[in-house]
Amino acid sequence: MSSIQPRQWIKATALFLGIILALSIAFPAQALVCRTLGDHRSVCIVRIERSAKYHWEYRVALRLEGVDQPLERYNCRDRLRVQTNGTRVSFDEDGVGDLICRLVK
Repeated sequence: MSSIQPRQWIKATALFLGIILALSIAFPAQALVCRTLGDHRSVCIVRIERSAKYHWEYRVALRLEGVDQPLERYNCRDRLRVQTNGTRVSFDEDGVGDLICRLVK
């Protein structure tokens, strides 16, 4: 029987380790949290970030019925949504603001 040459053994080991390394890399998940609300057919949270200074505030990018919305701040303590132009709007009853605050509790 023929034995494996040292050079072939090194190549085979490097190939095996390369395959194992390539398969072990974890890619970030792109899962969206989507829900159906009363007045909107589909509400998806595209991106959500918690404020470092105010733990009750979240910066959220939404997709309402397939249309991306601008980034807005949601204040779960005072139940307010701050739009990009600075306008403060109270949460609607069982609306998007309530959904966000329930999900992050």
